[in-house]
Amino acid sequence: MSANEAPADPAAVKDTPLRNNTKARDKASRVRDSQRASRARKRELVESLRARIAEYERQGVQATLEMQQAARAVAEENAQLRKLLALRGVGQAEIDAFLQRGEVTHTGQLAPTHSRAAEPQLAGPPHPIAHSRNVAGGQALVGASVVSDQTKAAGPTCSDADSAARLPLRSMLETPCDNATAILVQVRGDESEVSIRKALGCIGPGSCVVRNTKLLQLMEEAG
Repeated sequence: MSANEAPADPAAVKDTPLRNNTKARDKASRVRDSQRASRARKRELVESLRARIAEYERQGVQATLEMQQAARAVAEENAQLRKLLALRGVGQAEIDAFLQRGEVTHTGQLAPTHSRAAEPQLAGPPHPIAHSRNVAGGQALVGASVVSDQTKAAGPTCSDADSAARLPLRSMLETPCDNATAILVQVRGDESEVSIRKALGCIGPGSCVVRNTKLLQLMEEAG
């Protein structure tokens, strides 16, 4: 050591390892805090998704039940109207043929046809009793046709109700792959979007949908 060189400060030499240990402890503490916050966010996302799936399932089941009940009510009403028409002397084949044609005018009158219900209007009633019965039958036919039109417009059959209910239910139980990828990027921050889309089953650059159960499974695996 030269005469002009100042001696090293013993206190500074001793403090260097201490400062390094302090920095290491602070860094480890920050890492632990970050990991805890990340796990908390994952738990919140998982619980939120679970709640959404449960609510969508409940809404879908309720909608299906309501549609099935409406379809059964319309079917029962049509059955009762058919029985009434049978009592009035109108056969099932004639009812079916009439409903297939749907020949009802806007004023609620039967359109001119060669059916038994229309003949009294063309030639005049030979017997008052028979004419009265045919007119009543024609009015009932109009009612049956109206119920049939209502059934087609607003009251699907049970099988149609199931199909109609499955469409909104399916959309509620699925998530666009872009949204699912964004969620998993937050949960699995160290993984690329390409690998995440592959794990979701998304192939190609286009947009698709994934089931929420699959998304929930991947989130739980990441936790």
